[in-house]
Amino acid sequence: MAEPLLSHKIVASFSTFGDFDTISGGTLQTAVTDYTPAGATTADKLLGTTSTDNITLTRAFDPSRDNDLIEWYKSARSGADQSQRSVTKRMLNQIGAVIDSRTYGPCKPVSLDIPGGTSGDNSVANITLVLAVKDLL
Repeated sequence: MAEPLLSHKIVASFSTFGDFDTISGGTLQTAVTDYTPAGATTADKLLGTTSTDNITLTRAFDPSRDNDLIEWYKSARSGADQSQRSVTKRMLNQIGAVIDSRTYGPCKPVSLDIPGGTSGDNSVANITLVLAVKDLL
């Protein structure tokens, strides 16, 4: 039996745009239909299509690093960039070694939240990217 991950870190990498501190979403859901054949007293479960929830990535905003991400978002939304991008979620152990990974793709941009803020409030400005994902690869 596999040992549970007691102390681990999850890192998400999006294409060439680097690592993100948090990842959420990516839940897989399969439609299920009850089918009762003639004369049966219980229904069979028929599996239908599977969908994947949007993935949300967040990290501290760095204008010099995140400029390429912002430009890609604008290009992809206008239809000029049709490249296939993917997100890889890596599970790391206590010493930082990858113990498992999952890749989602192809990804299309849904929204990009470029941080605002107040001068002198000493809070971390985060950039948040939401991606529509076709499937777990």
